[in-house]
Amino acid sequence: MHNRRRRLGEICRIAEIYCKKEFTTGDRRFDLCPYCKGTLNLRFYFERDNSGKYESYVLVEEENVMGILCIQKRKNSLYLSRIGVLEGFHTRGYGYQMMMYTIEKTMAWNKKKITCEVHEDVINWFSKLGFKRIRSYCDTHWGKCATMEYKLR
Repeated sequence: MHNRRRRLGEICRIAEIYCKKEFTTGDRRFDLCPYCKGTLNLRFYFERDNSGKYESYVLVEEENVMGILCIQKRKNSLYLSRIGVLEGFHTRGYGYQMMMYTIEKTMAWNKKKITCEVHEDVINWFSKLGFKRIRSYCDTHWGKCATMEYKLR
């Protein structure tokens, strides 16, 4: 028996059919937009995807959106803008599955690294995946944060 994680759901590009689904992570900093003063829902991510600046994906299991993932191509890297799991379903492997998808995308786009900005609460999770802390700082919306980087070999 090989040591491969079971796929929990399907990751696909966000589509309008998902916009009516409820999705919150339970983290107010993640779920609220500091600029528009409202809740970030799946329509926000759909419209962000349609803008062409970011690509947004959902992890769907049995017609439920279990996770959201937003990425952006940059010159030498892939920028991980958002990764979030549905409230009540943390620690079940959904975040890991989306990160493996992100690494696959990074390789497919021939990028050498993944960068992201993360809150201090999840620095250890990213570190366990192989990310290194590049810098620490304080953000007015997020609080204590870090810039993280994952280099592909």
